[in-house]
Amino acid sequence: MNPASANQGVSTETFADTLGQVREGMRRLAVLLEEEAQAIEAKDLQGLQHRLDATRPLVADLESRIAALRAAVERNGFAFTTEGIERFIEAQDPGDRTLDQWSELLEEARYCERLNRELGRLIERQQRRIALGLSLLLGEAAEATTYDPRGRPVGSGQTGRTLDQA
Repeated sequence: MNPASANQGVSTETFADTLGQVREGMRRLAVLLEEEAQAIEAKDLQGLQHRLDATRPLVADLESRIAALRAAVERNGFAFTTEGIERFIEAQDPGDRTLDQWSELLEEARYCERLNRELGRLIERQQRRIALGLSLLLGEAAEATTYDPRGRPVGSGQTGRTLDQA
């Protein structure tokens, strides 16, 4: 244990252990997000609900562990930013083990962030499909919408010449 951490009530081992637990939780979250996307694409509502039920307590646990990491970093006078955490780790653990764990956690977090954005886009696409179907069922004037390769609606502005100009 580092004397500075002893004075602040934080051990390098505890921080490293919590960091490892958060990293493992992020891995599990990535798997669940991938499975959620598959369930949405397959329109498997029961499978989706099962994944959502597993995701909620995992996210709550991650939030709690991250709060503990934040408290340890800030209690030692460092900002809870990427740079601040790196400085904290370097001050507490001169070896590379904890810093390597931190780098791996950042990669996992970025991957989960990408998966979450992709999941959001998938949900939006499904929502648009449902809205179009409902508007057709309700007899509302539904504009034909076309989408670009990324799934975004393309404007329906008239381009080219009209039939009488051709």
